[in-house]
Amino acid sequence: MRLRVAPTASSIGDCRGSVCIVVDVVRASTTLLTLCERGAGPIRVVTDLDEAHRVARAGNDRALLVGEQGGIIAPGFDLDNSPTAVTAASVAGRGVVMRTSNGTVALAHLAAAPLALIGCIRNGAAVMERAITEATARNLDVLVVCAGQEHGTVFALDDILAAGFLVASTWETHGPWVFPDQQETARMIDESALAALTLYRSFVGEIPTPDAETFLHALLQCAGPRFIATTGRLDDVRYCATPNQSAVVPRVQPTPDGPTVVSGQPLPLAAPADATLSTA
Repeated sequence: MRLRVAPTASSIGDCRGSVCIVVDVVRASTTLLTLCERGAGPIRVVTDLDEAHRVARAGNDRALLVGEQGGIIAPGFDLDNSPTAVTAASVAGRGVVMRTSNGTVALAHLAAAPLALIGCIRNGAAVMERAITEATARNLDVLVVCAGQEHGTVFALDDILAAGFLVASTWETHGPWVFPDQQETARMIDESALAALTLYRSFVGEIPTPDAETFLHALLQCAGPRFIATTGRLDDVRYCATPNQSAVVPRVQPTPDGPTVVSGQPLPLAAPADATLSTA
């Protein structure tokens, strides 16, 4: 098994041999996780605003429209791409159509992946455990896909920091990891994953599971989260920065009409000493 990180959605390359984890930490992947926790579903993900409106009207009951354009709620949508705005009362039992500037674009790049999961800081340990378990059983690699900015074409520091956290979450528990050119072993790590881990540690430190305020401070040094904070959504950034609060691992289910996100069963993980896992 090889663990690697794609720094943007447009740099994924061949994903046919990998379990993929999509990370758009502030905010799409965190919002998708929260939608699943609150009982929404299925969640159709699209890349175009007009398509979102058309798909939402297609069923007998109009689906909720969730998403943003330029970082603010898209015209005619019911909910912003805001995890703190998602409540069980507003979404439980409802179908959802979601469109965002980068996260749903990243998902569209993964049609060929044998399995795609939704990852973020809040389910970091759980999503890595699920990915490695699935990759081991299927003889696949693990690829963490950073959504990036500008429709997945530009590097986003916050996504790389989140990817580094995911790598750190499995560094000790599933090692030892070595470079592919050093020796044959069951666990190989690509330089891209090591780079993400090193960058994460330079911002957050060596603590395996940092506290939310430490991670919040790191994220607020990144352009995307800073912009979200200026729109009055600092609470969103803080929510996105809280590690290992959930054992739910949403997965992408291919359908003839496009990718659909469904809630995965929570893993029986032991809660870390400084966090309580939610299986809501």
